[in-house]
Amino acid sequence: MTDWDFILELFLKFTQLGALCIGGYSTVLADLQRYLVLENGYLSHREFSSAVAVGQASPGPNYLLVVILGGLVAGTWGVVAAFVGTTIPYLTLTLCASRFGQRYQNHPWLLAYKKGLSPIAIALLCSSGFVLISADLSIGTALVTFVSTILVWKTKVRMLWLMIAGGAIGALGVL
Repeated sequence: MTDWDFILELFLKFTQLGALCIGGYSTVLADLQRYLVLENGYLSHREFSSAVAVGQASPGPNYLLVVILGGLVAGTWGVVAAFVGTTIPYLTLTLCASRFGQRYQNHPWLLAYKKGLSPIAIALLCSSGFVLISADLSIGTALVTFVSTILVWKTKVRMLWLMIAGGAIGALGVL
């Protein structure tokens, strides 16, 4: 028997997060983790982190990880609630912003808005990353994260190689 109140709750939460995901869906992972893991206990921290890792590694937009999370929490209807709830505001905001951005692309206040929004999106990404690794945080994990960040930022090392290296480190149980 499907608990429709729970499915509606999931739909509304994913709709809210879809409206907030400026800079990509990764920016709202911390809030999603708080809702699914800390406040309600629908998933363990490890389940959440694993779902995010699979979602990020899958081809397509990174917000498709909501399909995995919705399925883990509430099965098929959880998938529908999470995907539709996320897609409606995300798509609506994207279409409106692109039309508006094309029309006023060189307007000074739009350029200032873009410049001011960048640090916020970066900070949200950093906080999401911290939330994902905080449960398993160790000196080794922090060192690998720091080195990977510096390599991506300051060199031309391809991220694919870092992902392969991270997968190998995880598979070998080094950390």
